Amino acid sequence: MRMSSHWVCVHAHFYQPARENPWLDAVPPAETAAPYHDWNERVTAECYARNAAARILDDAKRIVRIVSTYGSISFNVGPTLLRWLARHSPEVYAAVLEADRTSRQAQFGHGNAMAQVYNHVIMPLTSPRDQVTQVVWGIKDFARRFRRQPEGMWLSETAVDVPTLEVLAAQRVAFTILAPHQAGRVRSSPESPWTEVRDGQFDTTVPYRCRLPSGRSIVVFFYDASVSRAIAFEGLLNDGTALAQRLAAPLPDGGARIRAVATDGESYGHHHRFGEMALASALQGLTADGAVRLTNLGAYLAMHPPTGEVDIRERTSWSCPHGVERWRADCGDRTDPNTHQRWRAPVREAMTWLKQELDRLYEQHGSALLKDPWAARDDAIDLIDPEPGALEAFFGRHATTKLSTEQRSTALRLLEMQRQGMLMQSSDGWFFNDVAGGETVQILTHASRALDLASAWDDTLEQPYVGRLRGAPGNTTVYPDGAVVYEQLVRPQAVPATRLVATHAIRSIVEPSVHIATPAVTIRQLDADRTEASGHVLVIGRVRVTWVVTGNQEAAYAVVHFGGHEFHCVVQVGVPAERYAALRTTLLRQFGRDVLSEVIRTLDTALGPGYFTLRDLLLDDRRRVLAALTAQQLQVLDGTYRRVYQENRTLMEYLRDAHAPIPPAIVMAAVAVLTHDLEDELSTPADQPLSPKTHTLVSELRSWGREVRADRFEPLLRQRLEEILSSPLPISTRLQRATEVLDLAAAAELTLDLWEAQNRFYRLLRTARAQDAGPQLRTLGDRLGFNMDRLSAEILQAHP
Repeated sequence: MRMSSHWVCVHAHFYQPARENPWLDAVPPAETAAPYHDWNERVTAECYARNAAARILDDAKRIVRIVSTYGSISFNVGPTLLRWLARHSPEVYAAVLEADRTSRQAQFGHGNAMAQVYNHVIMPLTSPRDQVTQVVWGIKDFARRFRRQPEGMWLSETAVDVPTLEVLAAQRVAFTILAPHQAGRVRSSPESPWTEVRDGQFDTTVPYRCRLPSGRSIVVFFYDASVSRAIAFEGLLNDGTALAQRLAAPLPDGGARIRAVATDGESYGHHHRFGEMALASALQGLTADGAVRLTNLGAYLAMHPPTGEVDIRERTSWSCPHGVERWRADCGDRTDPNTHQRWRAPVREAMTWLKQELDRLYEQHGSALLKDPWAARDDAIDLIDPEPGALEAFFGRHATTKLSTEQRSTALRLLEMQRQGMLMQSSDGWFFNDVAGGETVQILTHASRALDLASAWDDTLEQPYVGRLRGAPGNTTVYPDGAVVYEQLVRPQAVPATRLVATHAIRSIVEPSVHIATPAVTIRQLDADRTEASGHVLVIGRVRVTWVVTGNQEAAYAVVHFGGHEFHCVVQVGVPAERYAALRTTLLRQFGRDVLSEVIRTLDTALGPGYFTLRDLLLDDRRRVLAALTAQQLQVLDGTYRRVYQENRTLMEYLRDAHAPIPPAIVMAAVAVLTHDLEDELSTPADQPLSPKTHTLVSELRSWGREVRADRFEPLLRQRLEEILSSPLPISTRLQRATEVLDLAAAAELTLDLWEAQNRFYRLLRTARAQDAGPQLRTLGDRLGFNMDRLSAEILQAHP
């Protein structure tokens, strides 16, 4: 094997914060991420999925190969992002894990993946105890997912000080990556004199050992600042060839040198559209040329241990020239020059104070249940999405004695309080422009949940915490300070049992079998009665709410639907069975007999006085109810539209033939009917052929001067095409059905997003036999944007 003296490592730091609602452990919608549900979903579509299936194109912009860039770069994926991917994008999650597995084979046992401190805290601004837990959680989460121990660890924002490096070294982390300006002084060997580093100007093409006061040491790689900056901010990702040239540019002679570049991984596709394609093209070019060799830092380090040494600059980071002030002061770093960041220091002070209070409660109450509360916290990463038996094993290791169910619940509540205390320190909360920004609201929401959990032992903490936030000035009159943000944007995110049960109750009016289940909580119906009178609906019932952390609660509810979007719901936790039975009898007897106001008075007296309306539901649930109500109305309207169209169709044809204007109301009825019928046809199972009626409906719709709406029909056709290509049908049948879908899209003049269909077709190609590579396969491949001459040759070579 030919070995090169010039090595290249492209490192991508992939990360998203924990965006889950802390009560539900589910991500709420984000309007700013539209048309996607939330920012995790959007960035996954634009970046993480794209890097798992990056296109390499020919000169005619046709696909010649689809590759995973993860297999050729060094990367870290933050644990909070990995957790979301595992739940919501399992294909991308699997691609990340597979890339590390295959890279270990290619890189002599050293995988491309690095670990990351758990939830992206600024380590120098975190307490020593939290520093340890952040590193331990990052390592354990990595080991559980990648099935190996990490060699390197990414520090959030590369924020570093000597105590941070001591924690890494104590946990046997071999190396980390820093920016050149974070080096204080260097020397080429332990016997050489030190040279002060100015403006990051020193040799970054070799690793350095940083010796620590404890006697331990850790290796530091410094990335190439010029090339990294060009990738992230200067448009280098506009051209894969230019990127390859910059990465392959000559390095100083002498020794096996490495050019390491490091950027946010989101540069490749999210920040820069098609950035993943530029990266894939560059990586292929570098590999084909042979002038350099791609590697990861663990593999390089194993072959080329450092001879030089470095002392770092304390409390520095890659994204703040003022050290780590961006996360605690109005240092001038901002993304909007028209804003101030005087809110940062008060928010930091409030979080630090609250964390100290949480730690006090945890140690005070945890010591009676856990042998060593802090060792237990370090081990509690096993309780986040636990594997079978993990809970029993955890308490077997850490409980002071055999704990009762209630004691276990108390211990889990304390540990969850600590987890929320970690999440509320995530760096994003201080990075951007305003105290009312989404990232700051998110960390404040984690703090609110921590306060909620802590209230079991001390319910006096919230007032002084909010008082500290009052000293955090905002940039707008709408949200003048952090206390207003907390009251108006954070409190509404809380989901106590009563609000959750009200959601269940209101949804039960419009959903035949409502089922609320999130990773944090589930609701089980114990009893329910429904009755209707004079166009109104009453439902009364009992449910059991099971929280993963705090255990079971039983609640009774009653909800009246007045019609439309008007609901009145009351909920009470802990209603005895006898009182519920009596209330049930009374309400069912009253409803339809007494005036409605008397019924409302009865249920408010029994389960109120507070009540819930549709507006009190979280946005996703509110939309779900409104969609169901709208569907009911549309069903009624459909009959009316259908009658109008059928009765006037002949007249419409006469008017059209006479080039006379057709009344818009009649055209609207025709469009509504034809659109509904076309949607029904396209919603049939994908393993069934398209009915000829679909073309008739498209033609008829267009004959009335209306386009086929892309927002309604593109998703239906796209999803049908994708399902066909990955179905178990014979290849010839799949090709025929896929062609039918593309023909219909062409007839409707719709442009489909073919990205996922191309992925599935490419997988089909890779498994095709020579006899499958016939004209139909070639024709479909051409229509999907592939260079079938090159791909057909590969198929024949792979499957002769």
